[in-house]
Amino acid sequence: FCQYDRSFAEVDPAFGLHDEAAGCSHPDCCVIERMAVVLHFDSPSYTEWREKFAQRAAATLSELDEEEMALFPFKKASVEALRSCKGQAQLQRVYRHWRCLP
Repeated sequence: FCQYDRSFAEVDPAFGLHDEAAGCSHPDCCVIERMAVVLHFDSPSYTEWREKFAQRAAATLSELDEEEMALFPFKKASVEALRSCKGQAQLQRVYRHWRCLP
């Protein structure tokens, strides 16, 4: 993170690379990590997952929803599975796949 934290301020040339329109690119603030860090992991139970995505499957998706589905394949697969539900076994396969369960 940039030492000046100018996220919500207008771009100011006085800050140079610390304050470009796309964010800080100053070498002093850039850190290359050799490992990944998970900031959020959604881990609903099967019932929670089914209820959450059943609502989305029953809804008419907006253009923004479609963009979200393109970014998150598990959401798209979940909605598609609930829309074409062929029984609990199919739903459980989709849930287990994305939860990385055997």
